[in-house]
Amino acid sequence: MVKKNQKISKDKRKRFVASIILTTLFLSTFVLGLIPLYPFGTYVEVGDIVTSKFTSVVIIPIFPLVITYNLLDTLKTNIFEKYLPITLIIMFVIVVCYYYLLSRIIVYFYLKAIGVNKDKKSAWANAVLVFFVLLFSFAVVSADSYSDLFNNGLIVQANVTDTKELRINFVPVDYSSLFSLMFVSAANNNSAFINATYPLAEGKYVPTFSSEMNFSSNIEELTLFNQCSLLKRIYRFGRVSGSDYDRVVGIVPNNWFAEHGDPIGAGYSCGGLFGNIKAILIEDYFRHGAAHEVGHTLGDVGGVLRKIGLCDEYNSDVWENQDSILDRCPNGDSNPDNGELFVH
Repeated sequence: MVKKNQKISKDKRKRFVASIILTTLFLSTFVLGLIPLYPFGTYVEVGDIVTSKFTSVVIIPIFPLVITYNLLDTLKTNIFEKYLPITLIIMFVIVVCYYYLLSRIIVYFYLKAIGVNKDKKSAWANAVLVFFVLLFSFAVVSADSYSDLFNNGLIVQANVTDTKELRINFVPVDYSSLFSLMFVSAANNNSAFINATYPLAEGKYVPTFSSEMNFSSNIEELTLFNQCSLLKRIYRFGRVSGSDYDRVVGIVPNNWFAEHGDPIGAGYSCGGLFGNIKAILIEDYFRHGAAHEVGHTLGDVGGVLRKIGLCDEYNSDVWENQDSILDRCPNGDSNPDNGELFVH
């Protein structure tokens, strides 16, 4: 009787240890997906916005949680945004508990299937084996891109009383001294366009032009996996003077995107699970590029649950893609079919 009880106790310990190990492995995939690190997370380009997303390696195990979140999203609840950062802590606890429960179920049925009494493997071996069998059974998703940026045609007059300051630093990227005047002209044109279109109070738009500094991208080909890191480097470079800029606009020479592997690109911004990168990149001929791309980084970003700011409104298909993939567009979609404005 004593030996039987000891055997049961030993089996329970084995299941518990294996479950803890499997939970840790699952959590590691979740964290690596947040970074994102392939194959757990990847970048996707929706319109001219590059953002991070989980791959199916992470999504499939937490699919019930995804369904629950989408249900709350359909009900248009804003409880997640209202109670940050407490919501983030609660969500993390829920994810941990979910992974542990899932691990307990997997370990139980796995050991049941192989015969726990006959199994000589350690708890570590069981957990790692199960994890990698599951890991390599999941498919990894990919994404297409779209880069039509010319979408500003509406003129609106707005009476503005008072706003916060918007401090933007314009930085030349990959310019030679022969073409530095092109940067100055492009920066002034983009700055004037922002000043004319953004609803900012008098004196609240504060542009700076770092024409004496040239940032070198040191990249040969622009890819989904280096676009966001490039913007992070531009942002750090643009704040090297110590000034606290709200946004940094990197401007590259005409045809820079084509020369770096993107023949139809003219500019882009980056969002992520934890908010937007506060830098954008445009070509110097793109007069309204800064206003367009900075707009993608503004708005009710909502921390972890809002990956971008404003979405594109020039095409209902692009707006719907951004709205579905990037977690609710805060601005509406001007429907060209009926002229109505759809807003969440």
